[in-house]
Amino acid sequence: LDAQHAVATCPGPMSVLSPLLRSDPSAMSAVQDATGIVQREVRALVKEGAREIQLDLPSESAALQLFDLDPIVVAGAVENCFRGVRNVERTVHFCFRMLHE
Repeated sequence: LDAQHAVATCPGPMSVLSPLLRSDPSAMSAVQDATGIVQREVRALVKEGAREIQLDLPSESAALQLFDLDPIVVAGAVENCFRGVRNVERTVHFCFRMLHE
């Protein structure tokens, strides 16, 4: 949390799972659990005074591009990460840095 600006970043659910997904694609079945982890982190950041929270989604970006993941799956996970959160700006960052050759 950047105290001066009250801006915080947090990894998205698939990014939380990325170490597992690299070696075991079936770990995707844990996205709902990872979403719960991110949701708790987002709520903790709000409690600490964050006015803007950005989810960083590099693994989600890669899955959308390389594995033709349904965008509705990613949108639903992002929505669930912020569920119940009020009075905070919500942003996402789809980083494609990991896709360069």
